[in-house]
Amino acid sequence: MKRIIICMVFLFILCINPVSAQRNIRIGAALENASEYFAGRLPSGSKVVILNFRSSHEALTEYIINELTMHLVHDERLIVIDRQNLEVIRQEMGFQLSGEVSDESAQRIGNILGAQTIISGAIAPVERNVYRLNIQAIAVETAMIQGMLGINIARDATLTHLTRTSTEPTQQASAQQSPSKDKTARLNTIGISAGTSFAHPWVIGTLYGTVAPFRYSFLQIGADVGFVSGIPDVDYFSIYPFANYAIFAPFKNKGGWYIGAGGGYYISRYNFPEGQVPLNLPVANVVTGFNIANIIDISYTMRTNFSVANNKLSLGLTYRFK
Repeated sequence: MKRIIICMVFLFILCINPVSAQRNIRIGAALENASEYFAGRLPSGSKVVILNFRSSHEALTEYIINELTMHLVHDERLIVIDRQNLEVIRQEMGFQLSGEVSDESAQRIGNILGAQTIISGAIAPVERNVYRLNIQAIAVETAMIQGMLGINIARDATLTHLTRTSTEPTQQASAQQSPSKDKTARLNTIGISAGTSFAHPWVIGTLYGTVAPFRYSFLQIGADVGFVSGIPDVDYFSIYPFANYAIFAPFKNKGGWYIGAGGGYYISRYNFPEGQVPLNLPVANVVTGFNIANIIDISYTMRTNFSVANNKLSLGLTYRFK
């Protein structure tokens, strides 16, 4: 008698509280169970279409649809409509397989495909490492719910992979992309150039470097050395240390366009037959140019002491640091 009572209590507990290990199952087993449920619940030979599954991960949505389709096809109790036709309708109607589809649209799609039943659902996290999968079958003609199933899914390697390989970047992917974007937006270089001001100095050599403390901008520091005055019998020499700060707009592949302003101190000497004449004065700059393929630099600079202005056009070679 005691054994009978114990067995009855045990069976009662099983009925009201299923074993917890069976509540959260793997996603593959859950979809196989769902296939068995609908194949047994819907009239044999019914034409069904697996329409859409709402989820925040496209890869997860596609996996559920493909696996459920495969199980139903192998079961052979239901007729599963070819999804190639559904893809054409999806593009025409503009709905997403991973998004919300209204009942009216679902019934319309079912009628177009000649389906008798639409199967759809949703999957979403409900707690840490547990997802809830809800699936329902709806009659196309009457919109009657023919079956509804809810399953708790434990996160496993498959589910972890599917929720990472989606349109949402993972932390690892972001970490891999960030350095590339950061490098593209920061112009750190050293270079030399040769140019002219179309007046004195006629020949200008420049040594410069750029440092990018922030993305999409840089500090340029350099020095111009000028020769040739253009005046008969007059020698000329100048040195012009300068600093500019510029905004940088990178090109899609390499290089970019920049524009900025700054200034420096212009030191020059004119050597006339009668003697030397110095000319020293502060100067302001406006500069713009292009860095092409991280190798060639073409720039234009307007320099002025707010009394007169001078121009410089130069072509240079740069080395861009990684």
